[in-house]
Amino acid sequence: MSGIFGILSDNKNGMLVEMHGKIKHRGTTGLKTWIGANGGLGAVGISPANENPGPFAAPGGDRAIVMAGKLTGAQELSSHLDIHQLTSETDAEITLHAFEDLGSRLFDNLVGAFAIAIFDKNRLILARDRLGICPLYYGFNGDALCFASEIKALVEFTEEVFEFPPGHFLDSDRGMFAYRSYLPKDIQPDGA
Repeated sequence: MSGIFGILSDNKNGMLVEMHGKIKHRGTTGLKTWIGANGGLGAVGISPANENPGPFAAPGGDRAIVMAGKLTGAQELSSHLDIHQLTSETDAEITLHAFEDLGSRLFDNLVGAFAIAIFDKNRLILARDRLGICPLYYGFNGDALCFASEIKALVEFTEEVFEFPPGHFLDSDRGMFAYRSYLPKDIQPDGA
């Protein structure tokens, strides 16, 4: 499985290379990064498995995504993206363009095993699948928010490491939220 990592900070992007050193065993594609004004994203993928976790940047360069895992129904999602010019058919790129159209409502519609990080101008959005199949962890280095798909990429760089809760997304400007459950609100078991 591919590995993703990144940081929300305007002065600590040098840590990306060090974080990569801790999880480079998760991929064969080598380090790929995207650096923005307020942070950066990094990923390693497995080339024989055609994993391409990104980073992918939207035209204009102010939005980018890295994604570990696989969506089911990504092609259906891409059919609603007529105004976007896709450069690939990867789940990560499709998800980024869907986020541009739907914002955080996107996460209610994603199905599969995934860990996602999206830079949207000056904010970072993290999301994890409902069952927690794909790992995702986060922590803080001073005022910098760091994340990775493996704990050891964070241990030396953050004061404490937290497991990102399944079925949630984090918007660095607004906080953490649960997204719609697979299950209906009221479940009435038979014979009760």
